[in-house]
Amino acid sequence: MQTRRRGFATRRAAQSALTKTLRELGDQTYVAPQRQSLGDYLQVTWLPAIRSTVRPSTYNSYARNIRIHVAPSR
Repeated sequence: MQTRRRGFATRRAAQSALTKTLRELGDQTYVAPQRQSLGDYLQVTWLPAIRSTVRPSTYNSYARNIRIHVAPSR
């Protein structure tokens, strides 16, 4: 897969970004950007991550608010 980046102020800045990306690929720490809706992120990633850190009533309130106001089409 190819990635294109534009808008660097200088050639040096572009080279620096390329070097960083190549280093991440070599270290296997590179994560390709993804498109994800806010509702999906909140329901799939954020809510499960905070579940053990908040009270059950707070969790239920967050889940309800996301379901009603952020991701109503799901």
